[in-house]
Amino acid sequence: MRLTLRSLVSGVGAGIVLAGTPALAADPAAGKSLFRQQCGICHSAEPGDDGGAQGPSLIGVYGRHAAGAAGFSYTAALRAADLTWDAPTLSRFLASPSTIVPGSAMLVAVPGQADRDNLVAYFQSLAQGPAAGAAAQTHAAPAVPPASQASADWRLDAPGRPHRVDLAALPAPFSTPSSRNNPALIARPANATLALPPGFRIDVFAADLKDPARCWWRPTAISWSAR
Repeated sequence: MRLTLRSLVSGVGAGIVLAGTPALAADPAAGKSLFRQQCGICHSAEPGDDGGAQGPSLIGVYGRHAAGAAGFSYTAALRAADLTWDAPTLSRFLASPSTIVPGSAMLVAVPGQADRDNLVAYFQSLAQGPAAGAAAQTHAAPAVPPASQASADWRLDAPGRPHRVDLAALPAPFSTPSSRNNPALIARPANATLALPPGFRIDVFAADLKDPARCWWRPTAISWSAR
């Protein structure tokens, strides 16, 4: 009986260890290649990898709490999901984001188990690297030049206000906080009124839409979206 109990405890412990790691055959290099092809258009995983900023930074994502990247406007659904990005959770989310977090703005799934394992192995390898902590701490958007801040202040905008575009004063791509804002539906303010030029009108184009945005990926890494 003692031997059986010891075997049972050992088996449970091994199961816990294995649950926190990707498949043994996972290839971090293949995960990195897949990330660059299909994920890098919206995300960064390493400093200087020229990833996009339409989505949140994934630098240091492994082991991080969901909706934990500073400076990104996450959906309320993801903020309320109370997830931690360990290997099993990442794999389940990548397989079907809208199933794990209904209302998530993440539209692109990774259907292949091997691809998911490779991506998770890549994230895990970055988390275990010697500079992982420093990279996560130092990854921040570059400062926006004061001239650009003054020119782009929407609070000063009004019909007829001229804008002078100075290439030398333009901020780096995705460096302004607004580049990380997700679209959100808000209630109409009680005192809001519309002002339109003569001859124009506004009508409701569509209402009560459910999941109106879809995105498809092809092996060539070209995406199609429908809204």
